[in-house]
Amino acid sequence: MDTRYLDNIRILKHYIDELSTRFIVHVACISGKDDFHVFEDILPFTYKVVSSSKQLDKICDFVSSCTESYDWYVKIRAEVKLLEQLDFDSFCLNSINARARVYNGPLQIKHAAAVGGDGYLHYVHAIHYSPELKEIILDDMLYIFHRRLVEKGTFAPITDEERGRQEWYVGYWNQHEWFHTGVWKYRQIPLNLTSLYVDFTHSGRQCISANLNLPACPYAASECPALRIS
Repeated sequence: MDTRYLDNIRILKHYIDELSTRFIVHVACISGKDDFHVFEDILPFTYKVVSSSKQLDKICDFVSSCTESYDWYVKIRAEVKLLEQLDFDSFCLNSINARARVYNGPLQIKHAAAVGGDGYLHYVHAIHYSPELKEIILDDMLYIFHRRLVEKGTFAPITDEERGRQEWYVGYWNQHEWFHTGVWKYRQIPLNLTSLYVDFTHSGRQCISANLNLPACPYAASECPALRIS
């Protein structure tokens, strides 16, 4: 837990309180060590899990072992500052709902890209227009999924075979966005791009959600001179 993100947690608490007037909302916190007190004075945790596993391992281990059933599951990192309430009516019941980290396709959606907007990743051009879908990598900082996926077993623990798929790693051996998308595609989970207006405040920097192909980059993905991966 990092005290730099206390304001983000206060904002998250505000939106959770708003949701709690209509729904039952429980919060799980998964950390590499027992430091839950940093945020717990602001946001009470229903579940507290200490895990040294990597990102997607943590989520799958928790979801698959949780004895309670929830309609919606939201994975969010402390660095993510919500700039508006999540609209659960807009999410797909059978898909992972998230922003795009890389996209080459026809969709045009406000606030649906994780890079290229205002802030420290404005120079990363990983979103391109194409009449047909050619590539999609989902952002893993914030994503939402329905219990239908859990009931199908698609959030079962990550297997050794999945961890060993080297083509799902880019640049370094970590469970980043490419690994997440690789697992989800392998498990035949549909990927749904959706509007999520947030600020990724990593290390005190700003990174506001960008619009997806609004306007579209004038270059095709294969010809764009700008940096694609950061």
